[in-house]
Amino acid sequence: MPPTVRNLPHQMFSGPFSHVQQPHLPHHGSQHPSSASSNLPPPSFNAHHSLTQGNPSSNFNAFSQTGNGNGLAAGFGGTGGLGGGGTGLASQAAVMGFAHGAALQQQQQAREQIRRGSGTGSGKNPLKGRIRDVWRGNLAQEMQLLRSLVDKYPYISMRFNSSTKRLGQDTEFPGIVARPMGAFTTKADYHYQTLRCNVDLLKVIQLGITLFNEQGEPPPPQLSETTGLNIPMYSNNLLPCPCTWQFNFQFSTQDDMYNQDSIDFLATAGLDLELHEKQGIDPSEFGAVLISSGLVLVDDVRWISFHSGYDFGYLVKLMLCKPLPEDETEYRKLLSIFFPAIYDIKFMIKHAQRYGTANDQPLSPTANTILQSLGQKSGLQDLADELGVKRVGIAHQAGSDSLLTGRTFWEVKKLIFNNTIDDEKYIGQVWGLNGVGTTLQSSLAAYQQANYSGMDETPNLNGATIYQPNGNQGPPSTPGSSQPGLANTPSQQSQQNQSNGMGSMTPGGGGGVFGRFPGFGRGDNGTDVTMGVKEVLKRPVGVIVGDDVTNLFKYAQQHNFAIPAINVASSSAVVAALEAARDSKSPIILQLSQGGAAYFTGKGVSNSKQAASISGSVAAAHYIRAIAPSYEIPVVLHTDHCSRPLLEWLDGMLDADEQYFKQHDEPLFSSHMIDLSAEEVEYNLQTTAKYLKRMAPMRQWLEMEIGITGGEEDGVNNEEVDNASLYTQPETVLEIHQLLSPISPYFSIAAGFGNVHGVYKPGNVKLHPELLQQHQELVAKKLGDTKEKKPIFLVFHGGSGSTKDEYKQAISYGVVKVNMDTDMQYAFLTGIRDYVRQKGDYLNAPVGNPEGEDKPNKKYFDPRVWLREGEKTMTVRVKEAIADFNCAGQL
Repeated sequence: MPPTVRNLPHQMFSGPFSHVQQPHLPHHGSQHPSSASSNLPPPSFNAHHSLTQGNPSSNFNAFSQTGNGNGLAAGFGGTGGLGGGGTGLASQAAVMGFAHGAALQQQQQAREQIRRGSGTGSGKNPLKGRIRDVWRGNLAQEMQLLRSLVDKYPYISMRFNSSTKRLGQDTEFPGIVARPMGAFTTKADYHYQTLRCNVDLLKVIQLGITLFNEQGEPPPPQLSETTGLNIPMYSNNLLPCPCTWQFNFQFSTQDDMYNQDSIDFLATAGLDLELHEKQGIDPSEFGAVLISSGLVLVDDVRWISFHSGYDFGYLVKLMLCKPLPEDETEYRKLLSIFFPAIYDIKFMIKHAQRYGTANDQPLSPTANTILQSLGQKSGLQDLADELGVKRVGIAHQAGSDSLLTGRTFWEVKKLIFNNTIDDEKYIGQVWGLNGVGTTLQSSLAAYQQANYSGMDETPNLNGATIYQPNGNQGPPSTPGSSQPGLANTPSQQSQQNQSNGMGSMTPGGGGGVFGRFPGFGRGDNGTDVTMGVKEVLKRPVGVIVGDDVTNLFKYAQQHNFAIPAINVASSSAVVAALEAARDSKSPIILQLSQGGAAYFTGKGVSNSKQAASISGSVAAAHYIRAIAPSYEIPVVLHTDHCSRPLLEWLDGMLDADEQYFKQHDEPLFSSHMIDLSAEEVEYNLQTTAKYLKRMAPMRQWLEMEIGITGGEEDGVNNEEVDNASLYTQPETVLEIHQLLSPISPYFSIAAGFGNVHGVYKPGNVKLHPELLQQHQELVAKKLGDTKEKKPIFLVFHGGSGSTKDEYKQAISYGVVKVNMDTDMQYAFLTGIRDYVRQKGDYLNAPVGNPEGEDKPNKKYFDPRVWLREGEKTMTVRVKEAIADFNCAGQL
C-alpha cells in the first residue's frame, strides 16, 4: 500500500516554497474546494461506475478541460451553456474540481501501468528478492560488500530517481525546473548550463546500481570458495547475496524542492517518503564512501546507463559536495576522471538507428528487425520489450530500473552489436551531453500539435525541455523574472527586495533568476544562439547534398559565419581538416582541384583526357563519404576551379554523379565549381547554364566564377591579368542570377572583388568587399523582396593572406564559403619540416642513432609518424580559419 503523501497546493514547487505565489494560478488548498453554487461532488466522484471506474484505457474523462466533446467544460463557459457568467459549473471551483478529478484519473492509470510493468506476477525469476534496499543504517555494510564484489563484477548499471521525475516516463529523466537565460557560445553550452542549474538545484531520492561480470552475469545468490568470493554471510542458503542495491537518500517535503505531481507519482510507485526523511542516506556521506569504494576512479570499471546526462551530473555533484563547474570543459574532465568508461545505451541505439551500423559494420538482419520495430519509441521499457527483457521489481523504482538497464545492455550487445562493442567509438558518449536526436523543428511541431498538453522531452536538446506556455500544470517557459509562473527559488533576502521571492537559481550566480552565465541576450544578429547547424539538416553528419547544403548556407548567412573550404590532395589533408572541424564543432567543405585529384590517383599515371583526375576525384569522394560520419560533423564535398581546358574532368565526374544518383537518389559530390571567368562573359554564362541544367535533376550545387581571381593556384595562372577584371560589377551578378534561377536554386557565385590566389604582402592586393553588398542589394531590389537582404550565396576565393577584418566584412555581405589552400599547404609542411630537423640524427639510416649504433630507427622514419606531424600543424591552421570565419561552435 503506497504511503500517504501530504497533499500540498498545486503549484510548481511545494514545501518551503509554497509561500511563493504564482498570480496566474488559482491558489487552493489541499482539500477539494467547496462551493455553494457549484454543488460538485467530492473527488471520490471518479469512482462512480458510470464514469469509467477502474478502466484506465478509457478515452472518456469526465473531468477534461480540453474543450472536446467528452469534456463537461466544453459547454459551460462564457455566456452560453449551463452556467453563463462564470457561475455554476463554469465557476472557478467547478473548473478546479474538474482538474482535480482528471488528476485522480491519471494517477489511477499510472498505478495500473506500474502494476502491469512491475514484474510481480506469479512466474519464477531467479533475480527476485535480490534487490537490496540501502538506508543510513546499512550503508557501510553494503558498501563493504560492493568493494569485495566489484573486481569480479566490474560492469555497473545505474539509474536515478529525483524530486522532479517526469510522470509516466520510463527513461527516468529527472525533469527540469529551470532553464538558463542569456547568450551561449554554442548549443552545447546551452545544454550544459541547463543541466548544471537543474542538477545544482535538485536532490536525488534514489540511486539503483546492479553489478555484472564480463559475461553479463550478476553475482550468484550464494558466495563461496567455488565462486572465488567466500563471504560468510552469503555462503549458506539462508540469505541470498544481492545483485542490485537501491540507495535511498534523505529527502524532505518540508525542506527540499520538488514537483508535486512527481512526488505523487513516486509515492504511487511505492516510495516511502517518510522513511526517506527519517532514515535516508546523507548525500555527502554517500559521496565520500563512493569515492573510496572502487566503483569510481578505476579504468577497468564500466558504467552502464540509459539517457544519462543528468544521472552522471548528480553523481559528480554527490562526490564533489559542491555545485558543478561553470565551464563544460571542466565538467567533462571531472566526468572522465570519476567515470573513465561509460556506456549509454540510448546513444548506442540512436547511433545504430541513424547510420544503420554497429561498430561501423552494417547491421545484421536481426538487429535491423529489432530497431525497425522499435521505431521512434525511445524509452528503456520500450527497448526492453523489443528485446524480450522482463522487468524484476517495481517499475520506476531505481533498483528495478538499474537491473532492467543492465540486462537490456547485454541483450543490446548480443543482438544488435554482435557481442562486440567498439570502446573507442561508444565509451564516453553520454546521451544528454552528446547524442543524435530529432530536429528542433520536428520537436516543436510535435509539441504544438499536442496543444501544449504537457512537458515534451526533446532529445535533440540533450535533456533541455520545452515547457507549456502559460499552462497550469508544471513549469512554464522562462523568458524573464517577471513572467508569471516561473520556477522560483527563494533566498534569504528574497522577501526584502522586489525580486518576487526569487533568488539565484544556480549557486554562484546572482545575475538573475537563472544564474549568471557568460554574455546575455541574443546573438549579434538578434537570433537565438541555442539552435545549431545540425537542427536545420536532415543529415547532420557526413556528406550532405541538395537542400541540406541550402539550409547550411542560409543558416550561415543568418548567423554571420562562413565555412572554410579546404583543398585536399591526400588522405592526410582530409583527416587534418575533418579533425579540426570536429574539435571546433564546425561544418567543413572539402574540395578537390584537378591537380589534387590526379595526385590521389598517383603522379605516375597518365592524365590523358583527364582520366587520372576523374578516377582520383571519384576515389577521394568515396573515401571521404566513408570516413566523414566518424567525425560527426556535416561535410560539403566539392570540386574546385574547373576551367575551360578541364571540362572533360567535370564531364567525367558528372557521369559518376549520375551513376551514384541512380543507386542512392543523390549525387556522389555535393557540388562542383565551373570557372570560366577567363572566357567571354557570354560563353561563361551559357556554358554554366548548360551544366546547371544537367545537375539540376540531382539537386546538385554548382559554383560559378565571374571576375577573375588573380595569382596562381594548382596550374591555373592569372598573374598577368588586367586588374580591372578582378572586380565583378553588380549588373553582371544580376544577369547571372536571372539566368540561373529559373533552372535551379542550387548555385553560388564567386564574384571577384580584387581576390588573388596565394599569399601576398599587405597592401599588394586591394580587396573591395563592399561590392558584395551592392550585388545583394541590386538582386534583392529586382526580386522586390524587402525582407531578404542576402538573396544570393557568395564565395570568397583566394582567402589565404587576407585580414580578419576583410573576412568579417565579406561574411557580413553574404559570403558563405572561403577558399583556403596556400596557407594549408605551408602549414602541413611546417610539421614535417620541424620533425625532420628535430629527429635528423634518427633519419640518416635504418639502424644507428645517438642512442647506439645498433638502435633501430623504424619508429622515427615510419611515414605514419612524420605525416602525422604535418596533419597536426595543418589541423591547427584549419582551426584558426574556422575561428576567423566565426564558424567555431556552430553545430
